[in-house]
Amino acid sequence: MLESRPPPGAPSIHVTPLLDAGTENSVTRLSGKVALITGGGTGIGRAIALAFAREGASVAVAGRRLEKLREVINEVHKQDGAGLAMECDVTRSRDVERAVKGTVERFGRVNVLVNNSGTLHVSTVEGISEEEWDRVMTSM
Repeated sequence: MLESRPPPGAPSIHVTPLLDAGTENSVTRLSGKVALITGGGTGIGRAIALAFAREGASVAVAGRRLEKLREVINEVHKQDGAGLAMECDVTRSRDVERAVKGTVERFGRVNVLVNNSGTLHVSTVEGISEEEWDRVMTSM
């Protein structure tokens, strides 16, 4: 690998490149770790769950659409990873407690928590009701 040095007095930054997942030399930096990802069924949450699985983590995905969560876990299993899908509405503390408990029961612990859940209300700040504002803020 070519290495360049910064000019004298410049801040130095060291970057370690990741290798392609799925190759003989793939990096499994999260092997043995457990990640719980809320909002893990679609979008960014899904991408995070699959990336964690590629890096060797067991992943638990929680969200409101169980079918989407199961699709993510099927992808995790295709990567020979371990996963768990759980229906969870993060605005309900009982659901959140159940998701954490389910993850711990299945994998023994939670090492990483990704709070990715959220809800969207398309409106201007002036046009949103207090009730909708509270619903959006509670889901974050």
